[in-house]
Formats: sequence, structure tokens, C-alpha cells
Amino acid sequence: MSAPQITHIGTVILPVADQDEALAFYTAGPGFEVRIDAEFAPGQRWIEVAPAGAETAEVMRMGEGVPPMFTFRDGDGNRFRMVEREG
Repeated sequence: MSAPQITHIGTVILPVADQDEALAFYTAGPGFEVRIDAEFAPGQRWIEVAPAGAETAEVMRMGEGVPPMFTFRDGDGNRFRMVEREG
């Protein structure tokens, strides 16, 4: 029996202090691609990035009963742990 793989992450919303810096971090660091970068209201910018080709980062395996996950930190010092939701 093979170990489960994280196959889908919907959307993770991250408020940041500097959108240009965050965009550079996510595209240069983990290699995410820009899906949307547009103004949604006067002076308001909406950016969406995603793993290129819908792939995810290296997955941690903590043992039976613990779902697959990975962790990363952004340019604002926020630490994120992405966890696969079962069923």
C-alpha cells in the first residue's frame, strides 16, 4: 500500500505588508507561478500564485494517523503548514 500524496490545495489567503516583495518571494523561492495579478477595486490588488503544474513542495510523513503535510515560511516571517484534508 502506497502512502497518500497531497494532490489539491484550494486557496490559502495571506495578507502581506508588501505585495511586490511577497510575489517575488513566492515566485523565486518555491517557484510558484502567477495565476492572477489584477486590480479588483481602485487601488486594491489581488494576486494568486500556485505551484507550477499544480505540484506541491516536499511532503513530510509523520507516521500512521497523521496526514501528509509540508511547511514553509514567507518573507514576512509567517510559517505555514499545508496539511492534506482527508475525504
